[in-house]
Amino acid sequence: MGFAYLRYISMLYNAQHGFVMNKRKNQKNNTSLKRSLSLPQLVFYGVGTILGLGIYELLGKVGGEGGMLAPLAFLFAAILAAFSERWPELVPGFNIAEEAKRPNRDKPRAIIISLVIPAFLYLLVSTIASLGLSPEALDKSEAPLADILAEKGENYPKIISAISLVAIINGVLV
Repeated sequence: MGFAYLRYISMLYNAQHGFVMNKRKNQKNNTSLKRSLSLPQLVFYGVGTILGLGIYELLGKVGGEGGMLAPLAFLFAAILAAFSERWPELVPGFNIAEEAKRPNRDKPRAIIISLVIPAFLYLLVSTIASLGLSPEALDKSEAPLADILAEKGENYPKIISAISLVAIINGVLV
């Protein structure tokens, strides 16, 4: 998960640098940007990426049950991850950095907010895990939240589906 934080901070740094370079270019060519990303949109992009990686890690245990089709599932996941990471640049045809209305003000806020929200959610999940299972069961578990839902939850498939649906909607909105 630390890689996701570093990648997002690196993306925001590159975004500001790209914005400055394109601003100079736009002054020469007298062109303007077609879209702008606000602070909430930047935060949704970062939080969606980080939480998406967390959900992928959480559901990684399910990949072991794929049997002979597990390599195909991982190939599909790799292709999906590659395209979803580059979606903001491929679909609209511009760099996400060019979108910031006020990068000097919004960049620090976006970094802080997108680090605080996942940290809070991870603390919430760890609190739920520590209250839901014994320390021995947590130590042996590869996916504690999935084990808690399987053991304590009657609607396990519905809950996992709801978590996946929220992740998908978040990805679509970003």
